[in-house]
Amino acid sequence: MKKRLSFIILLCVMLASSCGTGDVASEFNSLSAEKTVPAIDFNSFNYTVSESGLFHIENNNLLKYFDFDSGKDYFLCDKPNCRHNDRNCSAYCGEYNELPAGYAFYKQRVYVIRNYAAENYFALISMLPSGRDEKTVCKIEKGEHIHDTWIISGINTVLYSSDKAWLNVEYNYLSANKNENINRTGIMSIDLKSGDINEYDNIFDINADYRLEYVSSRCIVILKAWNKIKKLTQEEFEEAFSAGEFKGILEDNATYYAYSQWYQENRGYSYDYIMYDPINEKVIASLKSGEYRTLYGKNGERTGYIVEIHTCGVFENELFYTQRVYDKLNYSTIMSYNLLTGEYREVYTFNNGGVNSVSSNGSLVAGSDGVYCKVICGDYLDDGINEQVYYYDLLKGERTDLFVDLATTPFRIFGETEQYYLGKIHDKISYGFTVYAIKKEDYEAGNFDAKIKLLRGM
Repeated sequence: MKKRLSFIILLCVMLASSCGTGDVASEFNSLSAEKTVPAIDFNSFNYTVSESGLFHIENNNLLKYFDFDSGKDYFLCDKPNCRHNDRNCSAYCGEYNELPAGYAFYKQRVYVIRNYAAENYFALISMLPSGRDEKTVCKIEKGEHIHDTWIISGINTVLYSSDKAWLNVEYNYLSANKNENINRTGIMSIDLKSGDINEYDNIFDINADYRLEYVSSRCIVILKAWNKIKKLTQEEFEEAFSAGEFKGILEDNATYYAYSQWYQENRGYSYDYIMYDPINEKVIASLKSGEYRTLYGKNGERTGYIVEIHTCGVFENELFYTQRVYDKLNYSTIMSYNLLTGEYREVYTFNNGGVNSVSSNGSLVAGSDGVYCKVICGDYLDDGINEQVYYYDLLKGERTDLFVDLATTPFRIFGETEQYYLGKIHDKISYGFTVYAIKKEDYEAGNFDAKIKLLRGM
């Protein structure tokens, strides 16, 4: 479906297959699943949710908190008459080139990663929601800007779980050759108590990207992706070209730029979804590997790759995910992988629909008693305009129809509290959106007139 998995950025691209089903019980301890908190992601996730309010960022550099009870929006600053425009303010995160990352409320404290461009480092900061008691958990040095070295150029996805911050880190290789530009994405974790940093060199391959797909106290799911064909350096290309390796493929006077264009169209893209044990710090299993299917535009140009798998979450030792079928529109299956036995099972099949929402905490939508788990689903109706929205209980295998809604899902859920779902309704004219809260019983009845307006967003 078009609006799959509206709750968090980290819940994208997961997988499964019938390989590697050996006994892995000894690799996991009996820790109960702890709430995973996703930080704000400027690309797709605008808010981080607590029971009492929403944390968000204004103008890309000011930390704010919207309080549900008062209906007011506050800066995370307790200084009277503060103008919130320099580093003396706890809410201020820098200039336009110093975007913050990792902004979230976790275990009664606020965390944010500030970008100190002039000083050439990032800093993970912890404070109270009032802006008081600010502490530096650790500094992340970016590296020296000299030829033939790697530097840290950015931080994007950040997730908090088991007293650690898990980061996707962008690395850039500063080659002496201006035509060679190597960028890689890796994994980093930071212990929130000690400030210790782990860059997971034991699984890092310089020729691949690694992205966090799911984080919990039980397991980490990491997407490893790499090009099937290794890109040649300019020197390697010129040597191969002189030897006739690209005859009939490139023109006789082809430049390195022409080769780079050809490479982008023909490189292929492979993946491997890795399950990682965060306690023993070791790879447990490869859940699925293969090659991405390519998407093409109207003129035959490559526009991207098809994502086959989406993670739902872990509940009672089972990792749930949806697996789509490439050649069947809106056809997918909810699958599970048992963390103790390594066994797969088919849970539910959509013939014309899919999962709409999973929980904001990286788990499945759960009742306040924590006893059951469910996902919000939708099946397209024959009119092609509307869909039947329903809960599906993954453990009991039971479906509960809720209401009929537009298939475009005007109310897009991005978070929840014990009593409310939080969602956005987009404005097609301004391209902005308004954030609302709705009691879960009103949502389940399709009573959207009962929604409560919270604030505007862009």
